[in-house]
Amino acid sequence: SNDENKANMINCTAEVKARGAKVIAIGKENNELFDEFIYAPDGKLADAISNVIPFQLLSYFFAIELGNKPDRPRNLAKSVTVK
Repeated sequence: SNDENKANMINCTAEVKARGAKVIAIGKENNELFDEFIYAPDGKLADAISNVIPFQLLSYFFAIELGNKPDRPRNLAKSVTVK
């Protein structure tokens, strides 16, 4: 989303790219940091909802394809970023 958190999200994206991650982004505008980009229309105040639903579906189908159980993830770890 193009809001007050955009700069932080771009910084986080650069951090995970530096660690070798592949980045799939969903939003209104592409960025050179994204390996894959899925366009989502402008949802105005509902941007958070319109952007997170495709990620939930991707995660679900990736888990199924990999033979994992989406409702019972194993080795679930907490990830914390400190500013």
